[in-house]
Amino acid sequence: MPAPTNDIERRRYEVRRADLAAVRQRVAELHVSAPPGTARLLVDGRAVSAGGPVFVAPGQHEVTATGKQGQLARALVKVTAGQSRRVALAFEAPRPPALQRGRASPRPPWSPGRGASWRVGP
Repeated sequence: MPAPTNDIERRRYEVRRADLAAVRQRVAELHVSAPPGTARLLVDGRAVSAGGPVFVAPGQHEVTATGKQGQLARALVKVTAGQSRRVALAFEAPRPPALQRGRASPRPPWSPGRGASWRVGP
């Protein structure tokens, strides 16, 4: 907004600034630092841009970042009215390939082979 040039504009500017200050006391502000390589950033399922403030209602919010190779970073953040909070995300470590495809994990070395039994006693 350009600087006010007369009394009417100056008064309008002061009123808007006071209104903004009053509204900011009723909402919370998140500053999200997304990890490098982020393709998509969401707050409660709503797409947002990194770096700028994200205004949210007081309460708990889910912040999610998705990487270009499908990596995932997630955080649950609880904020109160008037609070400003920084949220730094980092991608989770990749899971082993067998777990990513939904297969069971490989047999542990101590398990019986095929045809062996776990029978105990005579």
